Amino acid sequence: MQDLGAGIEEIASLRKEDRRAQGVTEEDDEKAKEKITSAVAKSGIKIVEAGSIPFSAVVDLLFPFDRLIVIGDRGLTFYGRGVNNLSREFAGCIANGTAYHGGGDSGFMGFSESNREKLVLIIEKISEVMDIEKSQFERAYSTHIFHFAFRWEANLEPNCSLDRLHELMANITDLMKIGEGWRWQRHPVTFQEDQEFNEFVYYHSFARDVVFDMSMVDGSMATDGCVAVYQLVPG
Repeated sequence: MQDLGAGIEEIASLRKEDRRAQGVTEEDDEKAKEKITSAVAKSGIKIVEAGSIPFSAVVDLLFPFDRLIVIGDRGLTFYGRGVNNLSREFAGCIANGTAYHGGGDSGFMGFSESNREKLVLIIEKISEVMDIEKSQFERAYSTHIFHFAFRWEANLEPNCSLDRLHELMANITDLMKIGEGWRWQRHPVTFQEDQEFNEFVYYHSFARDVVFDMSMVDGSMATDGCVAVYQLVPG
């Protein structure tokens, strides 16, 4: 309904009418509110013990939510983002008919199980899958280098020598005036970190001298410093 442009209040009204059509009463809604006050959270999932109350009463009253588990007398249902990963993790349960799912990755996945100990294990596994998904989402997949060009007036003499340009570069922070509490710190390539080396070898050799500050590199790669890299740091 959200994809069709329906607002939260409109959805709540429609869902209430749907609950009544399914036999969910006002009393069920009131009981659901009481159950929700005792909800707990685990791995970013809200967990509600519904008992014999229809799950729809709990789900509709909590909407919108990110992830939700509702536990009943005959099983539990997970609602929210991450169903695709759960369906892979519980493929065996789906195959033997003790689990079911639908609605895409942000849909639902239910488990037909009345044994309390087994339900606890299912919740633990769901939490584990969600924790893994979260860590994968938060992990940086790549680092990108962006170049922003600036120009400062240096009052150079006509036909100034390359040595003069190198001298100017060595003292370029004198030109880059900034406010108090910040300073420019030179950041040459040192290859002390794997990420730094990975960035370096990504570029063709003819491009490296104009991308990286090579002033600290020894051997055949050493240059006279045609590029100086600075980072703005507190201090």
